[in-house]
Amino acid sequence: MMATQGFFNHYDDPDEFWDEEPIVRQSAERPLPPPADLPSAQAAVDRPIPGEAEPPARIDDYADTSSRIGSSSVAMELDNDFLPVHIRLAPEWTRSAAHLEVGAELVAAYRGAVSERLDKLHAARRMPAPQEISASAVPDHRVRVMLLLETETWDQYSALTSTMVATNRYEAHGRAVAGGRYAVTMSAHGWYLETIEVQPAWGASAHPDRIVDELLFCAGDIRSQRPRYTVRGDYSRLTDADLDDHLRSHRRQLLGGLVNNNDR
Repeated sequence: MMATQGFFNHYDDPDEFWDEEPIVRQSAERPLPPPADLPSAQAAVDRPIPGEAEPPARIDDYADTSSRIGSSSVAMELDNDFLPVHIRLAPEWTRSAAHLEVGAELVAAYRGAVSERLDKLHAARRMPAPQEISASAVPDHRVRVMLLLETETWDQYSALTSTMVATNRYEAHGRAVAGGRYAVTMSAHGWYLETIEVQPAWGASAHPDRIVDELLFCAGDIRSQRPRYTVRGDYSRLTDADLDDHLRSHRRQLLGGLVNNNDR
Protein backbone atom coordinates (compact mmCIF):
# COMPACT_ATOMS: atom_id res chain seq x y z
CA MET A 1 0.00 0.00 0.00
CA MET A 2 1.40 3.39 -0.95
CA ALA A 3 1.82 5.87 1.90
CA THR A 4 -0.29 9.02 1.65
CA GLN A 5 1.49 12.29 2.24
CA GLY A 6 0.02 15.66 3.12
CA PHE A 7 -0.70 18.08 5.90
CA PHE A 8 -2.83 17.47 8.96
CA ASN A 9 -6.29 18.89 8.54
CA HIS A 10 -8.37 18.97 11.72
CA TYR A 11 -5.43 18.42 14.06
CA ASP A 12 -6.89 15.61 16.09
CA ASP A 13 -7.12 12.93 13.42
CA PRO A 14 -3.83 11.67 11.95
CA ASP A 15 -5.69 10.34 8.90
CA GLU A 16 -6.87 13.74 7.76
CA PHE A 17 -4.63 15.85 5.58
CA TRP A 18 -4.41 19.33 4.18
CA ASP A 19 -5.51 19.79 0.61
CA GLU A 20 -2.60 21.90 -0.55
CA GLU A 21 0.95 20.73 -1.01
CA PRO A 22 3.84 22.81 0.36
CA ILE A 23 5.66 25.05 -2.05
CA VAL A 24 8.78 23.29 -3.24
CA ARG A 25 11.60 24.76 -5.24
CA GLN A 26 11.52 23.52 -8.81
CA SER A 27 14.42 21.45 -10.00
CA ALA A 28 17.24 23.23 -11.82
CA GLU A 29 16.44 21.37 -15.04
CA ARG A 30 13.05 23.02 -15.33
CA PRO A 31 12.58 26.44 -16.95
CA LEU A 32 12.81 29.48 -14.72
CA PRO A 33 9.94 29.90 -12.25
CA PRO A 34 7.83 31.74 -11.39
CA PRO A 35 6.56 28.65 -9.75
CA ALA A 36 5.36 26.04 -12.15
CA ASP A 37 3.52 24.78 -9.10
CA LEU A 38 1.19 27.77 -9.08
CA PRO A 39 -2.30 26.61 -8.14
CA SER A 40 -4.40 25.86 -11.23
CA ALA A 41 -6.95 28.54 -12.05
CA GLN A 42 -10.55 27.76 -11.21
CA ALA A 43 -12.65 26.83 -14.21
CA ALA A 44 -14.94 29.80 -13.68
CA VAL A 45 -12.02 32.18 -14.15
CA ASP A 46 -11.41 30.82 -17.64
CA ARG A 47 -14.73 32.15 -18.89
CA PRO A 48 -14.41 35.50 -20.72
CA ILE A 49 -15.93 38.51 -18.99
CA PRO A 50 -19.22 39.47 -20.70
CA GLY A 51 -18.67 42.17 -23.27
CA GLU A 52 -14.89 41.79 -23.18
CA ALA A 53 -13.05 41.77 -26.50
CA GLU A 54 -10.13 39.74 -25.19
CA PRO A 55 -9.64 37.66 -22.04
CA PRO A 56 -7.42 39.25 -19.37
CA ALA A 57 -3.72 38.47 -19.42
CA ARG A 58 -3.15 35.39 -17.29
CA ILE A 59 -0.15 34.84 -15.08
CA ASP A 60 -0.56 31.14 -14.35
CA ASP A 61 -0.88 29.79 -17.89
CA TYR A 62 2.35 27.83 -17.75
CA ALA A 63 1.23 25.47 -20.47
CA ASP A 64 2.17 28.28 -22.83
CA THR A 65 5.91 27.82 -23.28
CA SER A 66 6.15 31.16 -25.08
CA SER A 67 5.16 33.06 -21.92
CA ARG A 68 7.76 35.69 -21.16
CA ILE A 69 9.44 36.19 -17.80
CA GLY A 70 10.47 39.79 -17.27
CA SER A 71 9.83 42.95 -19.24
CA SER A 72 12.08 45.66 -20.59
CA SER A 73 9.23 48.16 -20.25
CA VAL A 74 8.09 47.43 -16.69
CA ALA A 75 9.97 46.71 -13.45
CA MET A 76 8.19 45.43 -10.34
CA GLU A 77 9.17 44.94 -6.73
CA LEU A 78 7.06 42.59 -4.60
CA ASP A 79 6.40 42.46 -0.87
CA ASN A 80 6.27 39.27 1.18
CA ASP A 81 2.70 38.73 -0.06
CA PHE A 82 3.89 38.40 -3.67
CA LEU A 83 2.05 41.63 -4.40
CA PRO A 84 3.54 44.70 -6.12
CA VAL A 85 4.72 47.52 -3.87
CA HIS A 86 6.78 49.42 -6.46
CA ILE A 87 6.20 49.58 -10.20
CA ARG A 88 8.37 51.52 -12.62
CA LEU A 89 7.45 52.09 -16.24
CA ALA A 90 10.32 52.75 -18.65
CA PRO A 91 10.76 56.33 -19.95
CA GLU A 92 9.71 55.19 -23.43
CA TRP A 93 6.41 53.77 -22.09
CA THR A 94 4.33 56.71 -23.32
CA ARG A 95 5.63 56.25 -26.87
CA SER A 96 5.37 52.47 -26.93
CA ALA A 97 2.20 51.83 -24.88
CA ALA A 98 -0.05 52.07 -27.92
CA HIS A 99 1.89 49.22 -29.54
CA LEU A 100 2.10 47.02 -26.43
CA GLU A 101 -0.34 44.54 -25.03
CA VAL A 102 -0.36 46.38 -21.71
CA GLY A 103 -1.81 43.53 -19.64
CA ALA A 104 0.63 41.01 -21.12
CA GLU A 105 3.56 43.35 -20.47
CA LEU A 106 2.56 43.73 -16.83
CA VAL A 107 2.13 39.97 -16.49
CA ALA A 108 5.62 39.38 -17.89
CA ALA A 109 7.03 41.90 -15.39
CA TYR A 110 5.20 40.19 -12.53
CA ARG A 111 6.54 36.79 -13.58
CA GLY A 112 10.04 38.21 -13.54
CA ALA A 113 9.54 39.70 -10.07
CA VAL A 114 8.22 36.38 -8.71
CA SER A 115 11.17 34.53 -10.22
CA GLU A 116 13.62 36.97 -8.63
CA ARG A 117 11.95 36.70 -5.22
CA LEU A 118 11.96 32.89 -5.29
CA ASP A 119 15.62 32.86 -6.30
CA LYS A 120 16.46 34.98 -3.25
CA LEU A 121 14.37 32.81 -0.94
CA HIS A 122 16.14 29.65 -2.04
CA ALA A 123 19.64 31.11 -2.25
CA ALA A 124 20.42 29.71 1.22
CA ARG A 125 19.84 26.18 -0.13
CA ARG A 126 17.25 25.36 2.49
CA MET A 127 13.52 24.95 2.30
CA PRO A 128 11.98 28.24 3.47
CA ALA A 129 9.02 28.14 5.85
CA PRO A 130 5.64 28.96 4.30
CA GLN A 131 5.50 32.33 6.07
CA GLU A 132 8.91 33.25 4.64
CA ILE A 133 7.53 32.70 1.16
CA SER A 134 4.29 34.55 1.68
CA ALA A 135 2.86 36.38 4.68
CA SER A 136 -0.60 35.10 3.76
CA ALA A 137 0.53 31.49 3.43
CA VAL A 138 -0.99 28.88 5.70
CA PRO A 139 1.62 28.46 8.46
CA ASP A 140 3.26 25.18 9.45
CA HIS A 141 1.56 22.64 11.69
CA ARG A 142 2.96 24.00 14.97
CA VAL A 143 1.74 27.53 14.28
CA ARG A 144 -1.64 26.28 13.08
CA VAL A 145 -2.11 24.48 16.40
CA MET A 146 -1.17 27.64 18.33
CA LEU A 147 -3.71 29.66 16.36
CA LEU A 148 -6.46 27.15 17.02
CA LEU A 149 -5.63 27.08 20.72
CA GLU A 150 -6.38 30.80 20.83
CA THR A 151 -9.93 30.42 19.53
CA GLU A 152 -12.61 30.97 22.16
CA THR A 153 -15.69 29.41 20.58
CA TRP A 154 -16.44 26.48 18.32
CA ASP A 155 -17.57 28.91 15.61
CA GLN A 156 -14.17 30.64 15.73
CA TYR A 157 -12.39 27.29 15.64
CA SER A 158 -14.42 26.10 12.63
CA ALA A 159 -14.04 29.38 10.75
CA LEU A 160 -10.27 29.43 11.26
CA THR A 161 -9.91 25.80 10.18
CA SER A 162 -11.91 26.50 7.01
CA THR A 163 -9.83 29.59 6.24
CA MET A 164 -6.56 27.68 6.54
CA VAL A 165 -7.78 24.76 4.40
CA ALA A 166 -9.47 26.74 1.62
CA THR A 167 -7.72 28.31 -1.35
CA ASN A 168 -9.60 31.52 -1.96
CA ARG A 169 -9.77 33.74 -4.99
CA TYR A 170 -9.56 37.51 -4.57
CA GLU A 171 -10.47 40.23 -7.05
CA ALA A 172 -9.90 43.97 -6.99
CA HIS A 173 -10.79 46.85 -9.28
CA GLY A 174 -9.11 50.19 -9.69
CA ARG A 175 -10.89 53.52 -9.37
CA ALA A 176 -10.62 54.60 -13.01
CA VAL A 177 -13.46 53.73 -15.38
CA ALA A 178 -13.16 53.49 -19.16
CA GLY A 179 -16.09 52.82 -21.45
CA GLY A 180 -18.33 52.01 -18.51
CA ARG A 181 -15.96 49.36 -17.18
CA TYR A 182 -13.11 49.34 -14.68
CA ALA A 183 -9.87 50.30 -16.39
CA VAL A 184 -7.75 47.98 -14.23
CA THR A 185 -8.71 44.67 -12.61
CA MET A 186 -6.54 42.18 -10.74
CA SER A 187 -7.30 38.74 -9.39
CA ALA A 188 -5.29 36.48 -7.12
CA HIS A 189 -5.57 32.77 -6.42
CA GLY A 190 -3.72 31.39 -3.45
CA TRP A 191 -0.39 33.18 -2.99
CA TYR A 192 0.01 34.74 -6.42
CA LEU A 193 -1.65 37.20 -8.72
CA GLU A 194 -3.63 35.32 -11.31
CA THR A 195 -4.70 37.93 -13.84
CA ILE A 196 -3.96 41.57 -14.61
CA GLU A 197 -6.45 43.23 -16.92
CA VAL A 198 -5.99 46.72 -18.34
CA GLN A 199 -8.48 48.14 -20.82
CA PRO A 200 -6.35 48.58 -23.98
CA ALA A 201 -7.51 52.08 -24.98
CA TRP A 202 -7.13 53.40 -21.43
CA GLY A 203 -3.72 51.75 -20.98
CA ALA A 204 -2.45 53.29 -24.20
CA SER A 205 -3.56 56.84 -23.34
CA ALA A 206 -3.35 57.13 -19.53
CA HIS A 207 -0.38 58.82 -17.88
CA PRO A 208 2.15 56.23 -16.63
CA ASP A 209 1.81 57.48 -13.03
CA ARG A 210 -1.96 56.94 -13.23
CA ILE A 211 -1.47 53.38 -14.43
CA VAL A 212 0.95 52.65 -11.58
CA ASP A 213 -1.44 54.18 -9.03
CA GLU A 214 -4.32 52.01 -10.24
CA LEU A 215 -2.22 48.85 -10.17
CA LEU A 216 -0.94 49.52 -6.64
CA PHE A 217 -4.47 50.35 -5.49
CA CYS A 218 -5.67 46.93 -6.72
CA ALA A 219 -2.71 45.18 -5.08
CA GLY A 220 -3.49 46.93 -1.80
CA ASP A 221 -7.12 45.85 -1.98
CA ILE A 222 -6.15 42.20 -2.50
CA ARG A 223 -3.63 42.47 0.35
CA SER A 224 -6.39 43.65 2.69
CA GLN A 225 -8.66 40.76 1.69
CA ARG A 226 -6.15 38.05 2.50
CA PRO A 227 -6.12 36.43 5.96
CA ARG A 228 -3.39 37.13 8.48
CA TYR A 229 -2.16 34.50 10.91
CA THR A 230 -0.73 36.01 14.09
CA VAL A 231 -0.04 34.06 17.29
CA ARG A 232 -0.55 36.16 20.42
CA GLY A 233 0.72 33.84 23.16
CA ASP A 234 4.13 32.36 23.97
CA TYR A 235 4.30 28.61 23.36
CA SER A 236 8.07 28.27 23.21
CA ARG A 237 8.22 25.92 26.22
CA LEU A 238 5.77 23.45 24.70
CA THR A 239 6.85 20.63 22.42
CA ASP A 240 4.85 19.73 19.34
CA ALA A 241 3.41 16.77 21.23
CA ASP A 242 2.39 19.05 24.12
CA LEU A 243 0.64 21.39 21.72
CA ASP A 244 -1.24 18.54 20.08
CA ASP A 245 -2.40 17.29 23.48
CA HIS A 246 -3.57 20.78 24.44
CA LEU A 247 -5.42 21.10 21.15
CA ARG A 248 -7.31 17.84 21.64
CA SER A 249 -8.36 19.02 25.08
CA HIS A 250 -9.26 22.49 23.76
CA ARG A 251 -11.35 21.02 20.98
CA ARG A 252 -13.30 18.81 23.38
CA GLN A 253 -13.88 21.84 25.64
CA LEU A 254 -15.22 23.93 22.75
CA LEU A 255 -17.47 21.11 21.60
CA GLY A 256 -18.71 20.66 25.17
CA GLY A 257 -19.58 24.33 25.37
CA LEU A 258 -21.42 24.09 22.05
CA VAL A 259 -23.50 21.15 23.28
CA ASN A 260 -24.31 22.91 26.56
CA ASN A 261 -25.43 26.06 24.75
CA ASN A 262 -27.66 24.05 22.44
CA ASP A 263 -29.30 22.31 25.42
CA ARG A 264 -30.36 25.58 27.00
